[in-house]
Amino acid sequence: FGGCSQYSMRDTRSQQCLADGIGTLDSSDFYYQNGRAEVNASSGWFFSGSEGGYVVSCTADSNDASAFALLSSAPASDPNKNMFFVNCIGDTSGSYNWNISDLMNSYFTQCWGSTQKSTAVNTFATGFVISSLRCNGLFFNGCIAINNNSHGFHINDPGSTGPTNIVFNGCQFGSLSNGANGNGRAGCGYGLYI
Repeated sequence: FGGCSQYSMRDTRSQQCLADGIGTLDSSDFYYQNGRAEVNASSGWFFSGSEGGYVVSCTADSNDASAFALLSSAPASDPNKNMFFVNCIGDTSGSYNWNISDLMNSYFTQCWGSTQKSTAVNTFATGFVISSLRCNGLFFNGCIAINNNSHGFHINDPGSTGPTNIVFNGCQFGSLSNGANGNGRAGCGYGLYI
């Protein structure tokens, strides 16, 4: 969806696409419900330069890159913002289940970020990674980031100015600690890593 406004999509499925499963580019005021994005060559759900989205009960599993990616091509002038994610599941995808490097003033309620596969499949996977100065005003309510081969939540400063105003309320963090289904490298998986 590129440059679209005021639309809704329900009960959809994208599977085994050669790039992203569902891409939302420069769109606003949209509603996604009960969507699934699985086994895609890039991300399951991709958002760039979009705002005012309400994404509820959507899942992404076993994608090569991320389950959910919020990465704008021009974050300084056209950021993702004012988004709502409710009961969404990012599972067993690439290095990050939720890859958030461009998002402002947005809410996550009861969302899940987990790896759940052995280190042979997901070598060093994180539930949620929040990186860059383009991430601010993010509120996580009742979210769960457990059973990851790396960190549950990773708030990362890329070396200039890091994310600001990140709020956790009633969230659960964790990573795996056993060898059969454990950390990508010994001792480096934290529940919350800042």
